[in-house]
Amino acid sequence: MKAVGGLPEWQRLRVGGRRCLVDGIRRRARSSKVVSIGRANEPRWRSTRKVNPQNMSNLSLTMSMSTSILRLRLPPYVPVAVLASTALIGCATAMRVTPDEIPVLEARLAEFPDDGRTLHRYAAALFADYRCAEASEAADRAVQVAPENYVGTFVRGRCLEQADSVDAAIELYSEYVTYYSGAPGASAVEAQRRLAMGRRATIQAQVALLAEEQGLLAEERPDPDAVAVLPMLIEGGPEYAPLSRGLASLMMTDLALLERFRVVDRLELDAIVAELTLSQSELVDPATSARVGRLIRAGQTVQGSVSIDDLAELIDIQAAVVGADELDPDLLEAAGGLDALLDLEKELVIATSEALGYVPSDAERARILQNGTRNLLAFLSYSLCLEAEAAGDYALAAQYSRDAIRVDPNFEAARTKLGEMQALEVVARATAGEATQVGGDSDGAVRNARRFDGLDLVLGPALESSMRDVAGMEREFGPADDEASGDQAIGALRTGPASQGQPANIATREAVIRIIFTIP
Repeated sequence: MKAVGGLPEWQRLRVGGRRCLVDGIRRRARSSKVVSIGRANEPRWRSTRKVNPQNMSNLSLTMSMSTSILRLRLPPYVPVAVLASTALIGCATAMRVTPDEIPVLEARLAEFPDDGRTLHRYAAALFADYRCAEASEAADRAVQVAPENYVGTFVRGRCLEQADSVDAAIELYSEYVTYYSGAPGASAVEAQRRLAMGRRATIQAQVALLAEEQGLLAEERPDPDAVAVLPMLIEGGPEYAPLSRGLASLMMTDLALLERFRVVDRLELDAIVAELTLSQSELVDPATSARVGRLIRAGQTVQGSVSIDDLAELIDIQAAVVGADELDPDLLEAAGGLDALLDLEKELVIATSEALGYVPSDAERARILQNGTRNLLAFLSYSLCLEAEAAGDYALAAQYSRDAIRVDPNFEAARTKLGEMQALEVVARATAGEATQVGGDSDGAVRNARRFDGLDLVLGPALESSMRDVAGMEREFGPADDEASGDQAIGALRTGPASQGQPANIATREAVIRIIFTIP
């Protein structure tokens, strides 16, 4: 192997962001009096500084465009470790980190101990080497020097989680999101915070059940201003089952708009319901509702049911507010046509608020009425998204969010949920060595959700099955409204990678919904 200045020729280095690495080398090379750096088939960058011409022949940089390989030969006066580390550090959010970089980063820190980027990458490298104690110490130093860089907070929080200090990790994530919500990588910290909150909710549910078993639950009084909304009992065809979680979530967001109650987070409620393994009938049992309220320390619990008559296209919604010790609550009811389901939910929310002792103002009523979509098919897709999220399938949840947006492009809750699900998917599958790139990937996922216009349809394998189901239904019941059928067909398509291996009943369910619902 040929040597230059006592150093072997630099081994080939594979990188994902080629221009980022070359830019980093260019910056360092300029400061080292190198005239130019270029790559094949591209203009060469030139320094404005004058250098000794005899040194120009000592540096060459070429790149294979097809294999993304860099070959570098350096003059004797440019330290290879410093040059390489500087280039890599400049790409910190674009490239994963490995433990092999630790010696290079330590050498860099010995020369520049307050280099924020190096400190953050060093903490990530230690974390990738599963040295959490040292990684946490390095992350603390990094945050002191460059607090806006998400990497240190992300690494420190992950180490806290591994040490079962979930509360401390959530507090750390929350503080970062509060002060640096617009910083690069903040979406990754927020996604990790949500994952940690889900884990904490499960732990709290298990602790609450243990306290109940030991008779210690009565010592903690419920919060009188806390309201929990249980999933609803759905009486109707199986195609309506996802509305159970969807309608409960919509009621939560509507009640939260009043800013009068502390609405229990859905993560906490899902954890309790999962631990109790409640049946559908138990969801409307006042004794069960009162028990759930005591377990999550909520002074009031809202339970409800939805009865759907397919043939008459009628719907009846009932709800009741159950106190911690109340077993015979008054029923609230709203009824109407199937196409008015989401309007009936608004009526029920206002009635529920009054039953809780608060009469909404006209402005608050207007906010509630304007919240959410009026498109029933879009809302069904959103409800399916919530089911997939609760099951931890963030890719499928994102797919259902896209379906909702395709049907109703103005459905902001679905668009927000799409960004959240895509960010969660990125963060949940990130390895320890990807702490430095997960922020950029997560930010990109959120940006893509905001820009999604519903036009990038990639038809999945369930399409033929769905269309056959629709054709059969139309032969039996007649064609759907022409204006509605386009929106309905788009919203029911299973598209993209998430459609691979979908159960057949999903396609059938959505085909039926296309016929039943009339979209204005």
